[in-house]
Amino acid sequence: MNISPRTALPVFIILALNYAFSDGNCNSQENESLEVVGVFDYSDTSSVEGFENAISRHNSLRQEECVVSLTYRTLRIKSDTSFSELIDLANEALQGGPCFMVYAAEDSKGRIILDIAISQGLNVITAIQEFSMEYPYRTINYKYDPVRVASVNRVTSIQTKISALLALFNKLKWRKFVAVTDNEYESNRFVNLLEEHLGPRNLIMKDWLLFTTVNEMSDSFYDLGNDANNILLITNDLNTSNDIFNAKQQISEEMDQSTWIFSSDLDVRTFTNNSFPNEIYTLTPRSTQEITTDGFVDDAVRSISLALGMRPDETNIGTCPKMNEMRRLLFEVNFHGSSGPVQFDQLGDRVPLGYDICRMEYVGEHDDGGVKSQYLQSGYWSNNKLYITEPNSMRRLRILLNEYPPNVMSQPKIPGEPCQSSSMSCFKTVDTPDGVTTIERCCYGFVIDVLGMVIGEYSFIPELLFSLDGQYGVYDETNNTWNGVVSELLTGRGDASFDLYISSRRATVLEFTEPYMPSGIRLLAKEKKRDTKSQIHWLSYLRPFTSPVWLTLLGSLGVMIFYLWGIDKISPVRGSNKLFHQNSSFKLDNAICFALALAFGRPADESKPTTNGARLSSVAFGMAMLVFVSTYSANLAAFLIVDDKTTPVDDIYDIKIERPPDGFKYGTIEGSYMADYFKNSENAYFRHIWYNMQKHNVKSLSEGVEAARTGKLDVFIADHVGLEYESMNDPHCELKVVGEPFAMSGASVAVKKDNPLFIHLSEALQKVKAKGLTDFIQMFWVSKFSCKREIPPAQLKLEDLSGLFLQLTIAMVACMLGTMCHRTFLDMKEKWTRVNTDNKDVDEQDPRCRFTQTETLV
Repeated sequence: MNISPRTALPVFIILALNYAFSDGNCNSQENESLEVVGVFDYSDTSSVEGFENAISRHNSLRQEECVVSLTYRTLRIKSDTSFSELIDLANEALQGGPCFMVYAAEDSKGRIILDIAISQGLNVITAIQEFSMEYPYRTINYKYDPVRVASVNRVTSIQTKISALLALFNKLKWRKFVAVTDNEYESNRFVNLLEEHLGPRNLIMKDWLLFTTVNEMSDSFYDLGNDANNILLITNDLNTSNDIFNAKQQISEEMDQSTWIFSSDLDVRTFTNNSFPNEIYTLTPRSTQEITTDGFVDDAVRSISLALGMRPDETNIGTCPKMNEMRRLLFEVNFHGSSGPVQFDQLGDRVPLGYDICRMEYVGEHDDGGVKSQYLQSGYWSNNKLYITEPNSMRRLRILLNEYPPNVMSQPKIPGEPCQSSSMSCFKTVDTPDGVTTIERCCYGFVIDVLGMVIGEYSFIPELLFSLDGQYGVYDETNNTWNGVVSELLTGRGDASFDLYISSRRATVLEFTEPYMPSGIRLLAKEKKRDTKSQIHWLSYLRPFTSPVWLTLLGSLGVMIFYLWGIDKISPVRGSNKLFHQNSSFKLDNAICFALALAFGRPADESKPTTNGARLSSVAFGMAMLVFVSTYSANLAAFLIVDDKTTPVDDIYDIKIERPPDGFKYGTIEGSYMADYFKNSENAYFRHIWYNMQKHNVKSLSEGVEAARTGKLDVFIADHVGLEYESMNDPHCELKVVGEPFAMSGASVAVKKDNPLFIHLSEALQKVKAKGLTDFIQMFWVSKFSCKREIPPAQLKLEDLSGLFLQLTIAMVACMLGTMCHRTFLDMKEKWTRVNTDNKDVDEQDPRCRFTQTETLV
């Protein structure tokens, strides 16, 4: 088809204009929105607030990302709500056809609302862990189907677990196996999906046994014979697992021939067995920090926001996606959220960080006849790769550490009980009346979490040991020796340390990786109320402006008064040619009142200037005064309303630090990198500080914080991460971190010089840092608890406004004195006039005198 140039030009212009004003600038979606329903427990206000903030954040960024806006409504469930009320609430909440639901209600009654939402086709993302299928109202025909629900709070993913199991099958050289499950829906669904992946890998599932009773299970094992040597156990019920082990033991006295893989979503540290197979591997999700529900709610809304931004067809940008499309969009979502790295599989389940593979070993028997066992980590699965070694060949590393919140904290270990999730066993040597003994504790904290992440990248079995003297490492120039962790690394008591801060002197004998937790030195002090007794600030209301500004304002006001009065005097009025005429009604007192009215924005009730020039000048003066008055009003509150609490110092360069007054004490931690920095600094000022602080130093962070709280130390100096943590966790909110960080350093992994272990640990740490996990863990531990510093707004006191009352008093006294003087002057003038009048003949009085007297009396 031929198109003439005359036709092509208009077409090109129309297409260009259409592109310029098309959907690319998101104007067509300004009025389109999708609704999100949030379901929460009635008392869970933090999750509701997180939900609303996440929606607001999405809407504030939607123009930049060209996404449809989100509206929301919240549904809060009370524990005493009846069934009929729940139905009414659900119908009311689902009116209007909402598109998404963020379900975060722990109350089991909320499942009714969840079921109704699924039946209506809503895209549901749950922010709570999976719950039991036992519903409170059994008379209802529930339609809940986990396939139609995406979850951001799952500890495992079916697809990733299948991949990990298939890799473990290949490593153990399994070709056929028997699957054993409980009667839970999730377990059975998992086996069905696993069976679909066996054929391409030449794997055979000989049988699938559902546990009912011990006797029936024992008969099933007997019928299978040698085919039941490789057994896959799928359950989250430890009692069921023990019954299944008992059933196997009943038909075989020698259970050594059977190899088990126990796949569960529970923490491996909680596993206890009454009957114990000879060879059993466990496959469990890698444990993470405990995240509150509001963190998962925030990530759920953010997942919806990012998924909507990935829709390729802009014509459907305002339509609600179906669940199949939503799962496909969620599969492409990948971000670092409030609950950690967020990524979904093709079924809408959140992908865990990885899976730990452990091997259970027989230790002995309990007094009550039960079996005592322990677990040893044999490897892990992460990023679609399996890393596994035999327990005897896996390297053991002795990790040296000291207790230093939030890096490392510990609590007593209950005998016979495993440490809780996200904590590790650690050993501390203490002196007792019976001699030196070693006690086992459970260590947790920021460094322990980082250590677990590094183990995921470079497999080893950690043995956590506290340093013998509780020090990190200070060089003794007299004896040319080190103490603390540095000394024990040099002597070989430990292989590595994960919480040693870098210093130039330590770097001469140790190798440090890149810091994974940057830190600096700051000050911790106890807030005290300001001493405001008997202090009256007479001129406090003048503080917003400096003296030159006030003098300039007063001068300009005086100049303007005389300017307006003079201009009106010399201007021609009614054709008069006199320079200073008397027929002007705008006098000096009128000029004063008019200028003050302009300055304070009040209408002038007195006479006004009659000339155009004076009026124009009045407008310019009024605008200038408006700016000054507005600035004064804005700054007045900032100067008068001040916090009634203060700290003894502001920063490290405070005069009290440089020249401590009598009784003023400050110190740091003995043997820390802070002490080494002040002691060996090239800056004379910091060496001077060391001279003043060395006799007040403490042995640990907790001791220094307690000294600052009780007043034994006025200022405690340490690294700002530990101080921020202690300040946030102060029960009375009296401790405050002041000053800017200086002497920047950081915690890193340290090993002895020329140790080949350095390369492996450094590479593993770099992989962890590349995922952003160290930053997330640090933020989690520092802000895990927040000191409620919600101080009510400061109120103005009488002392703050004392100057205004003084000014008013002076004005009233001056008015009274002026009035009395004026009255006295008039009385004296009247008496003088009467005396002169008596001395003259009334008939000869000048008429002007009579007029003057009359005017005076008036």
